Amino acid sequence: MKYKELQMPILFWSYFCYHSKFGNQHWNLAFSWCTSLTSVISEMDIPCSIDTECFRNDVFNNATLYVPKGTIDKYKSTDYWSKFVHIKDGKPFEHLLTYMVDGDVYTSYTLEEGDAITPESIPTREGYTFSGWSEIPTTMPANDVSVSGTFTVNKYTITYMVDNVLLMTEEVDYGSTIVPPRSQKDGYDILWSSHPTTMPAFDITIYGAYTTGINAITNEEDERQVFTPDGKRWETPKKGLNIIRMSDGTVKKVVVK
Repeated sequence: MKYKELQMPILFWSYFCYHSKFGNQHWNLAFSWCTSLTSVISEMDIPCSIDTECFRNDVFNNATLYVPKGTIDKYKSTDYWSKFVHIKDGKPFEHLLTYMVDGDVYTSYTLEEGDAITPESIPTREGYTFSGWSEIPTTMPANDVSVSGTFTVNKYTITYMVDNVLLMTEEVDYGSTIVPPRSQKDGYDILWSSHPTTMPAFDITIYGAYTTGINAITNEEDERQVFTPDGKRWETPKKGLNIIRMSDGTVKKVVVK
């Protein structure tokens, strides 16, 4: 039994609980001879009546009274039980197992000493990789245990293509703002196709075209539609004359060389 594993004298209250519930008896002097008790365990949700002589003052002052969870206030407000200086809910062989993720409590619960510990499933988060749990005992020791883990943001690749030629690639953190590069070609700008404003949780390719005479177009913010001179819709500007209709209704002519 786990009670024998505890390195302290223990009063197990089940017998007393049974008789006090069904016999409604007052147990005067019942444990007055147990002067070296360090732990008293009560399993009663409603504390029964006891006399001031049921325990000696040494026990009231030095022993820890363990009561069912959620009943501490009842014991503290009941005559003579309230004389215990140290009252805790739960049992002395139960300890708290807490899982922490990035400094926040992921989950926690109590286990008895010696119980097998089954690690929690690995948590998931879009765009992040979990480090794994820190060292976890195989069985619950005689103390509380805290297990921790952290998320690390993933990087994904952006490939920039201009006129179907690779311009560059870059690694970008998930969720970071996407800022396409500016043209390094004298006299030309790059008109980029529509793309996410922040990095998604996968690799992407962004297409663009060299243009001239469109310095007034700021394509990072404006939604636009691209048409051929004869009115056909294009996804991206093509070489030659392009008709760009901006989100504000204005129309610009753009020559792509």
